[in-house]
Amino acid sequence: MAKVQQIWVQEVVDSMVKSVERDNIWKMQGLMFWCSTSCCEDSQDSMQQQVKQQLDSCVSKCMDDQL
Repeated sequence: MAKVQQIWVQEVVDSMVKSVERDNIWKMQGLMFWCSTSCCEDSQDSMQQQVKQQLDSCVSKCMDDQL
């Protein structure tokens, strides 16, 4: 009898853990992934802008030197 109850409790606990994982943890992981990709996009945009500014600066210097 105790063995049957132990198995039942274990199955209920396993079910609850899977439910919490599916309903909460996966959603949080999805949000964290989305947030991290948006941070990467922002830094990539910033990096591209920095490169563009450097190129513009170099081109301006070259143009000034030629005149």
